[in-house]
Amino acid sequence: MQRFHNAVAILDFYCHFCNSKNIYAAMLRLIFGVLIMNNKRIKHFLDITDQICPMTFVRTKLLIEKLSSGEQATVRLQGSEPLQNVPRSVREHGHQIIFLGPEDVSNPDGPHLLVLQKA
Repeated sequence: MQRFHNAVAILDFYCHFCNSKNIYAAMLRLIFGVLIMNNKRIKHFLDITDQICPMTFVRTKLLIEKLSSGEQATVRLQGSEPLQNVPRSVREHGHQIIFLGPEDVSNPDGPHLLVLQKA
């Protein structure tokens, strides 16, 4: 997973230097898609875009409780409060955030995807 983070950091630097958001958006979607498609451990998905705090984390916590240690889940969320509170709460409960980013990089205010791993 460290290689994934390094690849995203390099890509981010390159695209910032070249001022090319379209390349960044396409590559980030590709990297995330490959991560999901090749990682068979991610088989749990939760869409909380229609929920408000505190139900966003309550629903996420219920999903986490169903996971075995080391299993991963993808959570689709939207809005400033869930984007701040859900990842923070996941970390505070000792779990790991694998990925957090917009579903569509060209729409940063749209839904985001959060991939987490249970401790």
